[in-house]
Amino acid sequence: MKIKLLIVTVLIMFVAKVHSSQASLVQKSAEFAKASEGFQLHLREKFFKSESIPFQSNQVHLEFGSQAPFKDYVLEIKKGNKTWSSDLVLFNQQDNVIDFNALLFGLLIDHRDILHLTGQAGYDFYLDLENNLAEDFKQFHNQYQKSLESYLNFVAYSRDFTVYQNRIMPPSDKLKALATKVKVVPPVEHQQLISQFIDAINSQNTAFLMAQHIPNASQREIDIYSRGLNVLYEYFAKIGNPSDFKIVQSSDLKTYSGPKKTFYVIELLNHQGRHKIEMEFFFADMYGERYIGEYDITGVHFS
Repeated sequence: MKIKLLIVTVLIMFVAKVHSSQASLVQKSAEFAKASEGFQLHLREKFFKSESIPFQSNQVHLEFGSQAPFKDYVLEIKKGNKTWSSDLVLFNQQDNVIDFNALLFGLLIDHRDILHLTGQAGYDFYLDLENNLAEDFKQFHNQYQKSLESYLNFVAYSRDFTVYQNRIMPPSDKLKALATKVKVVPPVEHQQLISQFIDAINSQNTAFLMAQHIPNASQREIDIYSRGLNVLYEYFAKIGNPSDFKIVQSSDLKTYSGPKKTFYVIELLNHQGRHKIEMEFFFADMYGERYIGEYDITGVHFS
């Protein structure tokens, strides 16, 4: 009896390739250290369950835990029975200074708004915050100069959405629009990346293929991805290590946030299998590069 088998479906959640993961220094500016006296401060990752790190000293070494060049964090702030939280965008392999600019940048933008930028370009965009916002910058800074608590209350919108609409949304939209205009070097063509991927399968170049994987992947995701590559190595060897292919279908995928995503279907050619073999690729453009997000291989039959 013939059994149609889906060889492998590997999810690679759109990521960065070759940034190294190191501990990054996070330190308070002298001004913020003085402004935050009497407050209890903690740092944690925004989108993942992670340990809340006390931030009472003037600096802390933060283990990024991934190869992404920038990530979203939350600065938890408490004074007496009052609590606030301030979003931050922190940069891998940079000395992150927590000051007014860091608080305002994290308020108006998150890492998804600058995913198309390299780590350095994203950091440079952050450094240009005051020039980009001009008068909008001043209205927030005036509150901060009164006191940290005055600023935190000024931007708190959890109970009053009109605060967000009137105070935060306009400068946020302005900054996000400016981020889209930052010029980046065009990434590798989709067809070229597919060719490189197939060549790497045929040569069993694990280093290249693993460099496509999410930098903050769990150990389980890494194990699944590694096993999937091993299956592809064996299967491609059985069908003669084909390298030729033709594009069957391609389309851009609609996204409301995050990286630009593209879908491709190819047919492998000149192989020794008995049936048509197609592969699917989902691409994501981020961190100034193009990455393979998800790939499948289908149409394989065993007797």
